[in-house]
Amino acid sequence: MAVIVFVAPHQDDETLSMGPSIRRHLDAGHEVHTLLLTNGINSAIRGQTGLTRPAFSAARDDEFRRACAALGVPAEQVHITRHSTPDGALTQQAADDAMSAFLEQYPGAWVKAYSQQQVEGRHADHVNCGAAAVAMARRGSITNLRLYAEPWLASKFTGLASERSTNDAAVLAACDAYTVVDRAAGRYGIGGLSVPDAFAQFRRDRTSYYHFPPA
Repeated sequence: MAVIVFVAPHQDDETLSMGPSIRRHLDAGHEVHTLLLTNGINSAIRGQTGLTRPAFSAARDDEFRRACAALGVPAEQVHITRHSTPDGALTQQAADDAMSAFLEQYPGAWVKAYSQQQVEGRHADHVNCGAAAVAMARRGSITNLRLYAEPWLASKFTGLASERSTNDAAVLAACDAYTVVDRAAGRYGIGGLSVPDAFAQFRRDRTSYYHFPPA
């Protein structure tokens, strides 16, 4: 059994790109963790929710926790970095710092991060997460690394492998964590409002796409 951390730049990344892989690794008996890198405060759809910036960030974190629980990740293995990096401002150094702090607690953990490949349509936070992970692997801080692509952009990447979900009910429940709206219960469906097409595609094709680090 390995200790594995899936690194999500934003709330919903762990589901849309990594959810099927997370479930497969749990079903294989591994100890799976998730690590969130940004606070989600800059989403363009905040105005649709009527929430203050702090309340909006907290609601996004709640969706992240709900999705991880739906996938089967134990609450104590869901990590949210306690720094002030807003989405859209993640630097390679900030991503390196967050992953390094995790690896201090869990030396030798396998790391699943976003790809560093710069293809059209990618979020800069995703690219910087991958660039940090590749740099850490090159200096020996990460010994086992896989790099994930956004499924809706998979055709633009090179060298991708794929793996399907082993538990469709779990990954669809993770989608629900981001799309169900019940304001009385503090649920705003922020992920679904932000990237509705990505969630629609994921519901149709529950596949994770990844590649190995460059030589």
